[in-house]
Amino acid sequence: MRGSGFGELLDFRERLMHLPGVARVSINAIDNERATLIVELA
Repeated sequence: MRGSGFGELLDFRERLMHLPGVARVSINAIDNERATLIVELA
């Protein structure tokens, strides 16, 4: 993820964190084509 793509990833993570039942969202891994997030539910 380079440039604006990283910002979009952070925005997406922030939106996920505000969903009902979501306790925490962590970025686990990032490469040039994909990111892996861990979503912990409340």
